Amino acid sequence: MGGNSTVEPMMGLYEKYEHVGPVDPNDPYANLDPRWDYNVYYTGQPIGNNIYNSWPTSDTPDRVSGSEWSTLYGFNLKKWVDYDAYAANPDLGETNMILMRYADVLLMYAEAKIELGEIDQSVYDAINQVRQRPTVEMPPVSESLGQEELRQFVRDERARELAFEGLRLFDINRWEIGEEKAGLLQGMYYLNAA
Repeated sequence: MGGNSTVEPMMGLYEKYEHVGPVDPNDPYANLDPRWDYNVYYTGQPIGNNIYNSWPTSDTPDRVSGSEWSTLYGFNLKKWVDYDAYAANPDLGETNMILMRYADVLLMYAEAKIELGEIDQSVYDAINQVRQRPTVEMPPVSESLGQEELRQFVRDERARELAFEGLRLFDINRWEIGEEKAGLLQGMYYLNAA
């Protein structure tokens, strides 16, 4: 069995997600924003009746790029994957594509108000509706942030919330930050246990 991934999460996306507790170097996914788990397969996560594992081993030193868990960067895309539907009928996908979500509207509203310098309670309320809904339950955005800090917070929130929904390139172009985002692509970090 083999395969490959056309779209893969990178370490830069992982670094956007906030920890809501101490970072455990032995379990870097503990206490992490739950949206990471909704978007990404990483070593140790269940996938069907298996456990996702892109970790290279002595018998499969190229496992990251040449196995049934094939990926160049160690992570794999989970958003848009309905594993149960696929297992039942591999030829028929049942996942509907998202054209626009309410979370996107709320973050657009917050971004527009920030850019206009009209930062009021409605900005924090919009951001917190996204962050504090029952499936996410992240802490509220700090109301002590200045305009520039709040601008960056909303940009990062868009990356976290709207990952793999086809909006990031448009955001980067709109913000004119492409050159600062260009650079080396980094994947999952592997610790050498030997």
